[in-house]
Amino acid sequence: MAVNSSQYVLPWRRLEVGRRVRIEQGALRGVEGVLLRIKGAQHLILGVQLLQRSIAVEVAENWVVPCDPAVSSVNAPDQALAT
Repeated sequence: MAVNSSQYVLPWRRLEVGRRVRIEQGALRGVEGVLLRIKGAQHLILGVQLLQRSIAVEVAENWVVPCDPAVSSVNAPDQALAT
């Protein structure tokens, strides 16, 4: 229905508070964390672990992508064997 409306439609990365995300740009590129809060229209507050400390960082919304749950489940059988 939206496609037929002649409106400009883009796919949307579903970022929700509590979801694991990965920073894709900047000095913290590659760091994963949890989305704690959406600040304004384009900034996010993430909770991340660095050097065995939890910190909150503010990053631009377009620097972050959701972590793919399928990627983390690939290692699940190996972890089960180790226990």
